[in-house]
Amino acid sequence: MKPSLLPTALFLAAACSASFWLGSHSAAPKRQVPLSPHPLATAPGAYATAVGIGPVERPFAAPIGPAHPTRSARLGTALEELDNATRQQSLATLGAEFGQSAPAEGIALLKSITGLGDRQAFAEALLREWAKSSPPDALAACGTLGTGELRASGYAAAVGAWAARAPKDAADWAASQLIGSSRQMAVTRAAEVWARVDPKAAAEWSIHHRSLTTGSAAIQAVMAYWASTDPKTGADWAASLPPGEFRTGAVQAVVVEWADQFPSEAATWAAGQADAAPLTGLVADAWAKSEPQAAAQWALSLADPASRQEAAGLVASSWAAADPEEALRWAQSVPDSELSSALQTSAIQTWAGDDPAAAANAILSIRDAKTQQDLLRQLHDQWSSTDPDAAARWRQAHRRAAATLAPDAE
Repeated sequence: MKPSLLPTALFLAAACSASFWLGSHSAAPKRQVPLSPHPLATAPGAYATAVGIGPVERPFAAPIGPAHPTRSARLGTALEELDNATRQQSLATLGAEFGQSAPAEGIALLKSITGLGDRQAFAEALLREWAKSSPPDALAACGTLGTGELRASGYAAAVGAWAARAPKDAADWAASQLIGSSRQMAVTRAAEVWARVDPKAAAEWSIHHRSLTTGSAAIQAVMAYWASTDPKTGADWAASLPPGEFRTGAVQAVVVEWADQFPSEAATWAAGQADAAPLTGLVADAWAKSEPQAAAQWALSLADPASRQEAAGLVASSWAAADPEEALRWAQSVPDSELSSALQTSAIQTWAGDDPAAAANAILSIRDAKTQQDLLRQLHDQWSSTDPDAAARWRQAHRRAAATLAPDAE
């Protein structure tokens, strides 16, 4: 039977009835995992009914069995692990097991996990697995979580699992029933999953929600995936949209991902667009991180002056982050004196953020006196505000250079 979008009123009731679920367990003896089956873990749809949703059709439902009696001990062992990554991986594994066999038990155990990141790792895995068999129950459980990141990430996990089978239903529900960060995260996850099977349909759905931040987040997720499978088709589709912020976000999202894998192809496409300057800048930044020499050669070959300056400046900054000496030598070798000065400034500014003393010494090797003085003054002013003692020591060691600064800087 084909899944249908669940009635709005049913899901809204779930969030309002969290107190039923919490209250029904407050008087129970304190133990981490009951050894007998939990009353809400014996049948699909029982959780949604218990929190007030009532009986609804559940085409995904699968039998839910009792909790394994050793999971309580395993949870305790996992929480004793000191390494964050290892601990949270173990919690995610346990959460997935609960989601498959005893999800209501797992939700009840959340209160025993005190670490926020730990709780989120456990809950996301649980809700993701639960939603694979019964989206209504998993979404109802999300509504009982406290407002904040845990609830938002829980909704995203559940909606993403639902979207694997019914992407439009999942996206529509998230867009119409959730608010704030919960809606944005859930819609983005649904769009990502949808894009894997039909990126164009997911992108067109995003257009209908373009007036909301939800639509912008969704289209960027779709375009990022589209760029990994058929970047030119995705880029052409994005470029065909009406001018505006939505189009800009879509185009930039696909170009960034495209440039990470095939920068020369992305560069050729970007250079042919009417708004080439910002796009070529995105390509240059991505390309320079892996192949700075090739990116630099391409940037200087651009015919449009604005695109050339934008791209070359980003190459200089990105290159300087990896090898500032190389980047500065390249900037000094650029024939256009005005552009060369701008590129040297970009390289020095990046270098100064990592090692201001080395950057200051490098400035002294610049042949053009005005460029040298301007750069030294800029670096000195910034350095003096962040580490005045180190800046003073440098001035003492370079009195002649320091004399070109403000009179009171010596």
